[in-house]
Amino acid sequence: MNIGSMRETVQIQVPSSSADSAGEYGVPTWTTIATVFAGIVPLSGRERLQAQALQSSLTYRVTLRDRSDVTSRAKLV
Repeated sequence: MNIGSMRETVQIQVPSSSADSAGEYGVPTWTTIATVFAGIVPLSGRERLQAQALQSSLTYRVTLRDRSDVTSRAKLV
């Protein structure tokens, strides 16, 4: 792992849900558990026109140090 390539600062967020005043669970809110340095490299990107709407997709490789609190439910911001 090349530490010098980890130049971007990202936030690791996990979903947290709580009941509102009516006791119903709605859309989860995201809670930041850490702010870390990461290496981000773009791998591919494309745009296409489908059903008269432009759709784009980007793929990145994100490298960060090993953390035990990062699971598949987490997202990076």
